[in-house]
Amino acid sequence: MPDSWDKHVFVRQRGTRKILSINKSMYEMCIVEQLIDKIIASEICVESSQYYSSLDEYLISKEEFKEKREDYIKKLKLPSTADEFITQLTSELEERLDYMNQNYEIVKPYTKVSRGSLSFSRLKKEVEPPRVEELTAKITARLKPVSIIDILVDVDKLTGFLSLFETVGYRERMTKEQKAERMIATLLCYGCNLGPTQTQRSTGVSVASILYMRRRYCSEESLISVVGYLSDCQHSTWLAYAYGDGTGFITDGTMYSAPKKSMHTEPHFRPGKGRGITSYPLVSDQYVALITQAITCSQYEAIQMFEALFKQKSHLPLLKNFSDSHGQSLLAFAFAKLLHIELLPRLRTKKHKMLYKASKEALYENLNDAIHGVIRWEYIRKYYDDILRILASFYERKASPAHILLKISALRSTNSLKIASLEIGKVVRTNFLLKISTDWNLRQEIQRECLKVERWHKFGKQIFIGHGGKLQEDSLEEQYRTLLMLNVVLNCIVFWNTLAIQQITEELRAEGIKINEKELRHITPTMINHIDLIGKFEINLDRTVPFKFARKEVMKPQT
Repeated sequence: MPDSWDKHVFVRQRGTRKILSINKSMYEMCIVEQLIDKIIASEICVESSQYYSSLDEYLISKEEFKEKREDYIKKLKLPSTADEFITQLTSELEERLDYMNQNYEIVKPYTKVSRGSLSFSRLKKEVEPPRVEELTAKITARLKPVSIIDILVDVDKLTGFLSLFETVGYRERMTKEQKAERMIATLLCYGCNLGPTQTQRSTGVSVASILYMRRRYCSEESLISVVGYLSDCQHSTWLAYAYGDGTGFITDGTMYSAPKKSMHTEPHFRPGKGRGITSYPLVSDQYVALITQAITCSQYEAIQMFEALFKQKSHLPLLKNFSDSHGQSLLAFAFAKLLHIELLPRLRTKKHKMLYKASKEALYENLNDAIHGVIRWEYIRKYYDDILRILASFYERKASPAHILLKISALRSTNSLKIASLEIGKVVRTNFLLKISTDWNLRQEIQRECLKVERWHKFGKQIFIGHGGKLQEDSLEEQYRTLLMLNVVLNCIVFWNTLAIQQITEELRAEGIKINEKELRHITPTMINHIDLIGKFEINLDRTVPFKFARKEVMKPQT
């Protein structure tokens, strides 16, 4: 009986503490609470449950892993033995600790050991090139007003993205033109949150047709493919490389209000935000969404990155993940390293700035106060194959990566597999802390990239204008489809704006005005002042596209 429940369950005699009676209802509540606690901690499992079954049910069998181990090693591109893996981690950790210890006086103005952890000096605000405002004014002055409908029509003519929306039925009774017209109206309806009735007034497409298109053509799989395909199109433009090289992506969540009667609607952890769900997108460093996730406000955001990474359909070579402070988790650092993703989060709290060393004998006189322990390599050595089995299960899609990692995070702190994962995380996070301690430019890059996802959230709220920006669907699955349609519309606008900025830049350069990439980096494609979002629209499928685009460079989405 837990001490916290003793006084509620038992009536005891003073002095002797003898039990006189038992409060039956409180005793039952105590049992239920302990049962819930042990189910969450995986000490008691619910067979065949989606969330509360045994961890082994989420993973491929030990026999299957043993049989295909060599194939998985090649696929994962990891060392075949634990000793090789530990040698790699140890050498990198010792090298970085030695370098930081020897150069401590040099980096001390920027990074110092204070009160048991690393302390970083405040970053200075990045100064924009002097001509950015002038160039932005010149480019926006040449952007002709355009309706959101015309943007969707133009992007379809350039990329053919509407052809990726396929019916879930056996046959299609519409002509290509009818499908395009109704699909564009449906994207306007849900991407801008106008609702079917308002969209009928604006476009003339009936409510029944809009509801039919959503039901039959806008499956989750189709929407994810379209979002990924449009991100590949953005990657094929030369201007996108002024924003980033395409290897980085940024993750952070934002809340969208939702109906109170929805069972997934929860209050946000920040007071005053109301109730809703969290949209958690992966945004490329080239200002385009790769995918988005719809999760409840109480869900652990860090592990959703892995879920989205395996679901997204773009062909971008993703190597770096910039994230807000939720990415500081040891579990996230560990599995990002194992998947060859460099995790680069913002760091805020003191406990996430502590260092660990490779052996007890190693001495680092300048860093001792910040070092809080030695890595327990024996756990990593013993459970290396189990960790590989978890990674293999990610690729085999035995269960979603988010469910597997949530299961591991819920294990008791004494669980050996969890300890092994966290020890890898300690090594990787220590290396990251030492890297940003000596690389000032990397800290500025993290800050700059995290600002992109904040602009993206603001951009999304500006487009999702109907019903005060509040989702109208009740179920999380339908809310997710609506958020995916919003991201389709956002990607179309960004792609159209990118082509427009490219064309105007070439015109200005032809007129003798010099524009470099550093200046273009600050002229983002998320501008919307030239776009008409409301009013009565005509869907003109025969309009002339004002840009050229090499569609042949774009790869078809993965299947």
